[in-house]
Amino acid sequence: MATFKNHSDDLMETAIHLVIMSCRTWPTVADINNAVDELQRDLRMESQLQRLPSRSDFSSPLAKKVFEVIKNDKAKEYLAQVDISPVKKYALTKFPDMTDDTIRRNYNELHTAMISLEKCRGCQWQNGKCDTNGFYIVPMIAVNGWVKTEYAMCSKHSLYQKGGTA
Repeated sequence: MATFKNHSDDLMETAIHLVIMSCRTWPTVADINNAVDELQRDLRMESQLQRLPSRSDFSSPLAKKVFEVIKNDKAKEYLAQVDISPVKKYALTKFPDMTDDTIRRNYNELHTAMISLEKCRGCQWQNGKCDTNGFYIVPMIAVNGWVKTEYAMCSKHSLYQKGGTA
């Protein structure tokens, strides 16, 4: 049939076999066509799954280095090499007694809070446009020395909500 000439013999054999097994009456062209479509969908899905890269291919070079360091049990050496100077000044304004080791251990949280504050400093809250939607990140230190972060509403945002101007 001209309808199925573009399909491989293997695909057609499988489709006809499926149709014969599932139909109670003589199969129609539409039944065969539906089976072919379903098989092609399955084949596309299989090929897409085979093309997905492995999980490690998604990682950045820095993440790969970090995982390698952890595998080799050299995390403490690596952490000692991290340059904390960009975050240290900010951390000491918030927590004057914080040690370098504590800053290294909480580097991500402190850096995120620092970037958030820098964005807010440049904001004029004009017409309610803000990169952070009127919130910034506040670091808080727990008794165990770990920093946690919470969101706080910007004073300019609260003024805008009350009908004032920043």
